Amino acid sequence: YRRQRQMCIRDSLKQWDYTAVYTHYRGGWEFRGGLHYISANYNFADGLVTAIAGLGYYDYGQWHVAVNGYSSWYNDSEPDLNIYQATPEIGRYFFKTGKSWLRIVARGYYIHADDADAVFGLEENDYLSAEAELTWYNNDLTLKGFGWVGEQVFAVRDDGFAVNNLLEKHNGGFGAGLDYVLDNGLLIGFEVAVELFEDFGIDEDAEKITYLLIIGSRF
Repeated sequence: YRRQRQMCIRDSLKQWDYTAVYTHYRGGWEFRGGLHYISANYNFADGLVTAIAGLGYYDYGQWHVAVNGYSSWYNDSEPDLNIYQATPEIGRYFFKTGKSWLRIVARGYYIHADDADAVFGLEENDYLSAEAELTWYNNDLTLKGFGWVGEQVFAVRDDGFAVNNLLEKHNGGFGAGLDYVLDNGLLIGFEVAVELFEDFGIDEDAEKITYLLIIGSRF
């Protein structure tokens, strides 16, 4: 579950995100399936449903390869807007010494927007982008950073838990964060991310800075 509230010069936008994903592991294979649903106070995204499916193979502690697919249906747009996305990724561990190691993940995004030209007057229906993510683990401390380039519209992120549904074309971004686990198992983390995008509604370039405080527990 995720709740968002965004303020802009036009309106106060509110939405509630609900995600259910089932993951099955069998002999190094990973199978994923689920749904993401949005309830919002603006018609375009209200009732948005995204289907989630994924397949991956893991040699744990060594490498992994996976591909995730998403289908989003914006039924309140005229005409109906359907978004299809494929996200392949490959990851590898390096410099493993005891409880310390480095993980590098490369990820690609292919997004196809049906009838995007009719809905928004866009010249293209297909968008490509690439992302790199580095994570360093050292006992109870985790440091991470990421960056991506290319173009995205209505992209699904975070393995299906975040769906960009505003009238924006994203052109790149980067971020960093850290997590620390205390002796009692309490995890405290902080992340910051910067996103560059073009707002279709006001036809201007903009940027979004997100700050995220994370509190969890390690068992």
